[in-house]
Amino acid sequence: QYAKGARKLEAQGRESEARSQWAQAAAKAEAVVIKHPRSRWADDALVLQAEGLARSGSCDAAESVIAEARATAKDVALRERLDLAEAQCELSAGRPVQAQAALTGALKSKDQSRRSRAEYFAGVAAAVRLDYGAAVEHLQRSREPAARPARAHALLALGRAAEAAAVIDAIGDDPIPETERADLLAQLAAVGGPEMASATLDRLLTHARIPFDEQARLLIDDGDRRAAQGDYQEADASYRHAIVVAGLTSNTAG
Repeated sequence: QYAKGARKLEAQGRESEARSQWAQAAAKAEAVVIKHPRSRWADDALVLQAEGLARSGSCDAAESVIAEARATAKDVALRERLDLAEAQCELSAGRPVQAQAALTGALKSKDQSRRSRAEYFAGVAAAVRLDYGAAVEHLQRSREPAARPARAHALLALGRAAEAAAVIDAIGDDPIPETERADLLAQLAAVGGPEMASATLDRLLTHARIPFDEQARLLIDDGDRRAAQGDYQEADASYRHAIVVAGLTSNTAG
């Protein structure tokens, strides 16, 4: 139940709440392992404990549980879940090579969701190694919510601004961290120019349901970039738009 809730929260972009639920899942799974060590569900519980610890950010505790689970879990699905937990912890520790090695089986999984998560981790590992071409390929094959923003960052690192702009546009109103769109647009402006960032922002504001307060911040950032380049008329338009949006925020709050 806690794991199911955590996955739902992750899909909504509510990462901190999801980590709390994963911690609860790990605690409940550990209780099952302690009380019923010879149960037919002991391996499942041990693997869930490892997953919960890894996905809640408790990788120090997860390491020994992963090793213990590997000694007994024979089911392919359980072992792939362990691989994903191990890869996540290797990435958290800044060891992308080890993370990539842990994903060998999961990248070939017959289960679409596990394969998708493996592709995401492989993409992140490649980006950390500065192999942005490989990162783009892996991330393109992933359906994880964080895969699209990560792919946009990798494309920008390669200087492929037009492709990155298309990916940012496709992100739309996907649940992503609050500062992610601002970071991507700033990076897009640096690589493809402020005009491209403005055009991408215009498209986002047209078709994506972004909170008004975030819209206002994005427009102010856009105005600042245009003003810094001497495009004062465009900057003024962005600032005026931000004022209108900020008014909508106030009205909504009221």
